[in-house]
Amino acid sequence: MKSLMLSAVPQSPALGLIIRSVGASIGSAAASDRASIYSADYLSTNDDGSPLVRVGAMSIEQQSSSALHIYRAPYGAVIELNHGSVIYSKPGGKKIS
Repeated sequence: MKSLMLSAVPQSPALGLIIRSVGASIGSAAASDRASIYSADYLSTNDDGSPLVRVGAMSIEQQSSSALHIYRAPYGAVIELNHGSVIYSKPGGKKIS
């Protein structure tokens, strides 16, 4: 009988962190405070949701009934908004929606 050797695929480092999870999901699972966000994650909110996500120095507040994918980029992150809206801000800058 031959033995099968499995090696774990290393996971890329977290892209960001959910600071405040209110009515949010990562994929099909409920998101919790301090949950890690990884490149290509799908984030969605329910009708009352408004989670706050931190990616580096940037803050992203996803609005209710919205969905997005987030991807790693050489300069930080790219947000692909599927529907709804987000508000984001960076240190020294103003909020942009």
